[in-house]
Amino acid sequence: MRNFQREIGGKTNADEIFGKAYDRNVLKKLWPYIIRYKLLVFLSVLAMLAYTFAQVSLPLIIKHAIDVLENGENLSHSGRFMLATLLLGRGQP
Repeated sequence: MRNFQREIGGKTNADEIFGKAYDRNVLKKLWPYIIRYKLLVFLSVLAMLAYTFAQVSLPLIIKHAIDVLENGENLSHSGRFMLATLLLGRGQP
């Protein structure tokens, strides 16, 4: 660890070494370029949130289907279709 500290000038804080993860000055400099494409930025953030929600909900959907099947109940047609679609989609690279 000592050699690493000597090589980087004795700095031990990750923010000092690599820079802050969020820097207000960088955002101020980029803002004029971002504002030109505000619709695309908004749609990108919206798509990112939708993708994250879909990825988080997959295990919950599969858990629900397994719980229903363990109780001896039948899945509805839409439930079977959704489960099959999810499982087939997970096999794709």
